[in-house]
Amino acid sequence: MRSILQHKAIAIGAILVVGFALAAPAHGHCDAVDGPVAKDLERAISERDVAVAMKWIAIEDEEEARQVFEQAMSVRAIGDEAESLADRHLLETFVRLHRKSEGEPYTGLKPAGQPLPMAVEAVDAALVRGSVDALIVDLQRAVERAVRNRFEHARTTAASAELSVESGRSAVHAYVELVHFTERLHELISADPPHAVSLDAQSAHH
Repeated sequence: MRSILQHKAIAIGAILVVGFALAAPAHGHCDAVDGPVAKDLERAISERDVAVAMKWIAIEDEEEARQVFEQAMSVRAIGDEAESLADRHLLETFVRLHRKSEGEPYTGLKPAGQPLPMAVEAVDAALVRGSVDALIVDLQRAVERAVRNRFEHARTTAASAELSVESGRSAVHAYVELVHFTERLHELISADPPHAVSLDAQSAHH
């Protein structure tokens, strides 16, 4: 029974680490000029259909995104220079609105060829394989290592906490770190999925 509970705890931790990774700003990914937002926008422009890229935009920002798209399509017809400027403004708008939906600030477009965060690469690879098994195994190991390291540090420092004020402070710091880390995990697992939008609500706006 103990081993089963331990395994479940590690699995839960793995899910939470995924939550941390996805919640973190994906530098060089969605905000890159060769990122997934840019690629969908290229196809949207080619097909003259903004719906192709609208999945990156929250419902409350759809109107602004559609207006900028229509303006860009009109301006592009003026000439090559206007087309380039319109496309840039369109991409900046979509990335800014997407970052807003994530609760992250817009910090400008990133150059092409930026290295992806390891978490993003791992998730993308799992989706390509069509299996999450390898990703979960890697995360289970990482979570177990992270928890054990914090626990052992807290336990070791607590054993010598009475030797001096400095030792006591080290013990308190290690204890607080372990508690805060655990609290963050519990908060994530008990919270509703971020940015959850029902399919019915999305369909109503298309």
